[in-house]
Amino acid sequence: MENEANIFEIVVDIGNTRMKWGLCQANSVILDISIPHHNEDGPQLLQKHQEQLWQTILDQWQQEKKITSNYSSLYWNIASVHPGHCDQLIDWLHSLGANIIVIDSYTQLPLKVRVEKPESVGIDRLLNALAMNRFRRENHFGIAVDAGTAITIDIVNRAGEFIGGYILPGLPLLGRSLHDYTAKLPWVKDFSDPELTDSNLLEKPRKDSLPSFSFNPPGATRTAIQRGIIALISGGINKIVQDIQTGFQIQSGELDLLITGGDANKIQQWCSWNSAVVVPQLTLEGIRIAGKHMQRG
Repeated sequence: MENEANIFEIVVDIGNTRMKWGLCQANSVILDISIPHHNEDGPQLLQKHQEQLWQTILDQWQQEKKITSNYSSLYWNIASVHPGHCDQLIDWLHSLGANIIVIDSYTQLPLKVRVEKPESVGIDRLLNALAMNRFRRENHFGIAVDAGTAITIDIVNRAGEFIGGYILPGLPLLGRSLHDYTAKLPWVKDFSDPELTDSNLLEKPRKDSLPSFSFNPPGATRTAIQRGIIALISGGINKIVQDIQTGFQIQSGELDLLITGGDANKIQQWCSWNSAVVVPQLTLEGIRIAGKHMQRG
């Protein structure tokens, strides 16, 4: 293998709606970029347009001296929950002559998976658990919440073993499903907390004789959907975390909770954990650790 100082590593997390690239140096992800699979209005980007976008990113990183112009010196560590987009990226990278490691099995990870059918667990969940062990304090339980198209909540025990978790529909799925499966409900895409961040969505004061209360439930349909989904997600996650603490008899201060994914900052704002930390590159960090482990083989 080449001298490690000359190896340029890129880690890739391919999700359902976007992929993230991370540029690695030494023992960390130093830079990341998010690349959507679709245009803002919905249609999937054409293959040639995606590949042009990928090439533009590489060209920019080369101009900025962040990566080598010798593609054979680039090492790509890839994990995916979307086979189609993964295959397309791999074909394109092969055309460049890049070195590729695909991480798609729990057997490739330096992580003990203590569940009945480890092969059935999504690789993204296991990578979050793997990265959790880098951030988790000694003898602490860890919970990794990944808020994307789906919301995953995964648990690492005091020994650093993955012991299971939960999957919920994410904000995009809930907002769209109410629209798709009803005749008149709008498709709500904005889930900023209206009470804290978007005063324009709050109900206007009523010009009638009704008494004024300090708490007024939303009346307008769009706001009602928005606030209802926020309550559903925050309540569900809070209940799961409480159940984990109770079930494993975790004392206060013995649990580390990390949040990642596109809606991580919203989840942190809505849920009632003062100690929760947003780690945007959590999954990428798991891919980096797994890739290093496989290279050392």
